[in-house]
Amino acid sequence: MIASTSAKDPAPPLGWNPDGAHGAPVGYDLVLATPRTLSALSWCMFGADRGLSDEIYEAHASAAQSAAVEFSTVVGAEGPRLVGHAFDSQGQPWTHWHLVYGALARPEQPGWSGPQRGGEVWRPLDQQAVAGMAERFIFGYHLLLRRALTPMVRELGLNWEQMAADGSCEV
Repeated sequence: MIASTSAKDPAPPLGWNPDGAHGAPVGYDLVLATPRTLSALSWCMFGADRGLSDEIYEAHASAAQSAAVEFSTVVGAEGPRLVGHAFDSQGQPWTHWHLVYGALARPEQPGWSGPQRGGEVWRPLDQQAVAGMAERFIFGYHLLLRRALTPMVRELGLNWEQMAADGSCEV
């Protein structure tokens, strides 16, 4: 999957750990996905109301970018590579981004002695912190998405269903 991160920037993210040094994983893949019904609505309206489709995609992009920046800051990771898809592996509409992070980060304290990569000192990210924060930021992504799109959803005479444990809501 990392080989196809982006035509503009095909390199793996900083901190990518292909040799699994110090027991750290290769990297992390945080997936931020719109609710399937919202993706289907966007796809169905693409020809009839391009503005509505654009509004949904822009809300998704804004929420995902906000989550990516905050997640990177909180767990200490370098910025991710973003891989966006409009469809799932079965070809069904499902707008989602993979935020691909390396498993190693530069330490904040000078003089830290640990794994070295290319002359720089790196440290493994805390796997438990990454997993715990991923859950929190996926939930936050969905809150941001709903906040941005609730007026549009209501204008269409629709509403959100009950919230799932991950914060997602179908339309």
